[in-house]
Amino acid sequence: SKIRQEVDELWRLFMTATSDPALVNTICVLDALDECRPDDRDRLLQKFTSFHQKTHSSAHGTWLKFLITSRPYHDIKYHFQTVTDSFPHVHLQGEEENDQIHEEINLVVKMRVAELAKALSLSPYIHRRLEQQLLQMQHRTYLWLYLALEDIRTMFQNSLRPDEESIRLIPSSVDNAYRKILANIPLDQAKTVRKIFQIIVASRRPLTIEEMAMALGVAISPHSLTPEEAGLDPERMKRIIRQLCGLFVFINNSRIYLIHQTAREFL
Repeated sequence: SKIRQEVDELWRLFMTATSDPALVNTICVLDALDECRPDDRDRLLQKFTSFHQKTHSSAHGTWLKFLITSRPYHDIKYHFQTVTDSFPHVHLQGEEENDQIHEEINLVVKMRVAELAKALSLSPYIHRRLEQQLLQMQHRTYLWLYLALEDIRTMFQNSLRPDEESIRLIPSSVDNAYRKILANIPLDQAKTVRKIFQIIVASRRPLTIEEMAMALGVAISPHSLTPEEAGLDPERMKRIIRQLCGLFVFINNSRIYLIHQTAREFL
């Protein structure tokens, strides 16, 4: 297929570029292998195998190394092991370093809370109370911390009496943070936001603002006779997404992305 040919050509260009002797110790980072579609992941593993076979038989060798991260799902570990057993590799099991990871997150909590307290001119009492509350949470992750701090920032920015705010309402998990985001959507806009999320989740690739404007326009006006009649204003669409979809999505280079794979799973 055309897509497969494009992938092969891109890989060839990548291999050619990294084979340049002027490039020393090139490291390619592939983050979140678990978020790949199974077919794409299998194709990538085939590329790794081919890469090793060619470099192993070459007298010139290579300076290229791959650093790959993934959740330790059984099917990924199984399929990956059948490939990596054939060439040199190092497996760093982050799932066995939970205590160290929590300590690192604690340092980030203290730093982010200090930045937030300074930016919002919070009192030392609020600063200390907020830090203690976050550090007491059982299931701390970087994604949860990001969502929680953005929720806290909004709460204090809109508060007339920040010293009286209940920090106990901090979401205790990523899913609870997602639920809180959804709960803040105005009831009269909930149907529109639901359609936006459905379009994003169903799409095979990130949509542009213009594509989302057309898709949503067709969804809410299925009897439109022309694209111009169905489509919505892209600039208005961009503003609506940012206002109503909260932290679930972000826009980068005019394309719409979910904040994380867990957001897709939650929706």
